[in-house]
Amino acid sequence: MAAAFVTGSTTNTSWAQTRSTSAFCTKPSKLIATTSRSTITQNASTIHMSRTFFVGGNWKCNGSKNMIKELVEAINADPAAHADASKVEVIVAPPASYLDYTKSILRPDWQVSGQNCWIKEGGAYTGEVSADMLADIGCKWVILGHSER
Repeated sequence: MAAAFVTGSTTNTSWAQTRSTSAFCTKPSKLIATTSRSTITQNASTIHMSRTFFVGGNWKCNGSKNMIKELVEAINADPAAHADASKVEVIVAPPASYLDYTKSILRPDWQVSGQNCWIKEGGAYTGEVSADMLADIGCKWVILGHSER
């Protein structure tokens, strides 16, 4: 079963990962911990942290299949959008009905996020999207805590 873990936040909204990505090592002079956004290493008595910047775009309730195709093709072709993936993690959040389509045409170093997530497993909850459903289509992120709800 997938679960959503809050990893960052803005004023009213939190980005969450749909599964844990942390790894730990017990050797004190080696890698201590890593997540999808930061790495902590220890050299002698100093701990160094290299941070990956996070950029997320929520498309809200906007778009159509044609608009998404045009936008993603422009993003994929723009040389300015080709930042070093080890330094910038980019996530886009299209409406739920376009998640799989967007993921299929988006450049592979960018990720797709769900815009919301139901708090329970699947069941008789019309219109809801569970963390398991998002993880099943490869979404590692979801946005939680919307001010307009």
